[in-house]
Amino acid sequence: AFSSLRLRASYGITGNSGIGLNEYQALLSYSADYSNNGGAIPSQFGNPDLTWEKGEAYDVGMSFGLFENRLSGSFSYYHRRTYDLLQSVPLSLTTGFNFQSRNVGEMINKGIEAE
Repeated sequence: AFSSLRLRASYGITGNSGIGLNEYQALLSYSADYSNNGGAIPSQFGNPDLTWEKGEAYDVGMSFGLFENRLSGSFSYYHRRTYDLLQSVPLSLTTGFNFQSRNVGEMINKGIEAE
């Protein structure tokens, strides 16, 4: 009855490096002037725990043909998980900075496709 039967599967991990240059580091600026003496002030708060966003996905499916391919179709299931999402999080004003980039959140997409 089957003219063709094809099984498929895939798995992968990706990353998003949408982090600004040296955003993980606390930086100093040497532009301060204290009574004609040089001084340093914090110019970037930094976050040593900051990493790339990560995503993993897998997909399993089947394509088929019946009765000399007069009837054909496919089914697949997919699951995508994105985690360590990058977001600018507000900070207390006592730090002297408004925001800090952090890895927060997770998102899952999953479903079935049929043809």
